[in-house]
Amino acid sequence: MAANVVVPPDAEAISLADACEHLRADMGPEDSLIQRAIRSARRRAEHELGRPLLPQTCEKRFEKFDRRMYLWCDVTGVESVKYVDDGGVEQLLEPMSYFVAGSSFLKLVAQAPAAREVVVRFKCGAFTADSVPESVVEWMLLQVGAIYDNRSAVDSVQTYEIPGRFVDGLLDGVRIYSI
Repeated sequence: MAANVVVPPDAEAISLADACEHLRADMGPEDSLIQRAIRSARRRAEHELGRPLLPQTCEKRFEKFDRRMYLWCDVTGVESVKYVDDGGVEQLLEPMSYFVAGSSFLKLVAQAPAAREVVVRFKCGAFTADSVPESVVEWMLLQVGAIYDNRSAVDSVQTYEIPGRFVDGLLDGVRIYSI
């Protein structure tokens, strides 16, 4: 199960002005469309890379405690670990009972309590808005351009595609591979 973003990043790696310059568009009536495209491009990059690009707060749900619980990559801290005990009462696990290992896993220090549902709220993000690698920003700008230029899924006019492997290759240096 994927992590659910509960507090999105405060800023994006691409500003509205930079996107408009890339699109050769004036700022104005289409700003909300372009801003939506910027957010969509970042989320798509995060999906492709398997990691959160920018600081954000996420939650991940588990059926029970395990010795090693995969959250996401680039975890910078855990805000809370809540669980429902055998009596059906929500409990808060003490912070000294767990730690983050390898910036991706929640590990328990001692025996896990019996639980029916576990919710971990954590902060994560590999970069700041100003430090996202240029290749990733370029990839996102290409995605923003595709969204801006192609406002429907099917178009009878376009007969070409930018070579997909080149475009996707812009992400390879930052991609996380799972084993």
